[in-house]
Amino acid sequence: MLYTNWGYVVLGCVLEGASQEEYRAFMHQAIFVPAGMTHTRDDDPRATISNRARGYVVAAGELKNSRWSDVSSKMAAGGWLSTAPDLVRFMNAWMAARFLSPATMKTMLEPYRLRSSTIDKFGLGWFIDDYHGMKAGLYGGGTAQVSAVVFLVPEKQLAVAGMFNLEGFPGPERVALAEAIADVLLGLTTPNPDHFAPPK
Repeated sequence: MLYTNWGYVVLGCVLEGASQEEYRAFMHQAIFVPAGMTHTRDDDPRATISNRARGYVVAAGELKNSRWSDVSSKMAAGGWLSTAPDLVRFMNAWMAARFLSPATMKTMLEPYRLRSSTIDKFGLGWFIDDYHGMKAGLYGGGTAQVSAVVFLVPEKQLAVAGMFNLEGFPGPERVALAEAIADVLLGLTTPNPDHFAPPK
């Protein structure tokens, strides 16, 4: 398995062809409305969007403004603006089987088996994690100006989302933070202030 943003761009084209709808309209009608994601929209860098956060990057030990970015050419691979609560709404709707059958959801959380019989920790759209003996799905994204992570544990109906207006926040640290939050929410540990410190 070799991840590529352009693979998701192609999938967006497939969705347009299959639905006979423009991609943004399809996502709005098929995903955002059913999930109650009222603060999710396409990322138009030229539009004035209420509450849009400025992006930052740490360069040579200093916090600086991120470079200007236009991701409209890769809409299906991260060209959206959202909020952490909206991402939790999406995961809750996914776990409630509002989009897919339980059988398909189960397949999405099964490791992808390669032709050589090796198994990758990627299912269909979710990276797969063993979280305290429970199957968890997660995904981390990053681009100019932002980093994010989503983490769900279907067995506990638990969803955690983190969005950071900091470019280059390392993926393993984002996942560790999501797991630490899940630990606290499930009563598996008491909060450790070191887990919630800002990245260096």
